[in-house]
Amino acid sequence: MQDKKVIVVGGSRGIGAGVVDKFVSLGAIVYYFSRNERKNTAKVIARNATHLNVDLYSANSILEGFNSYDSNENHLDILVNVAGINYC
Repeated sequence: MQDKKVIVVGGSRGIGAGVVDKFVSLGAIVYYFSRNERKNTAKVIARNATHLNVDLYSANSILEGFNSYDSNENHLDILVNVAGINYC
């Protein structure tokens, strides 16, 4: 997995955070989507992963997240979706 480029959608906590941690430990270059950067800042530094502020309820926010990724990387090897969305 060394230097493989990964996006984890829903990587800020729970199973998603575990997925991020595992890819980082295997040497991947990891980006993860979540809504609240302030809650995740310490985790980003400790986990050596890059947070992209994305609200999955907004198509524009999702597009902006992928555009932000594209501005830093030239391809994507792995996309993992573990986001849980609740509709009330």
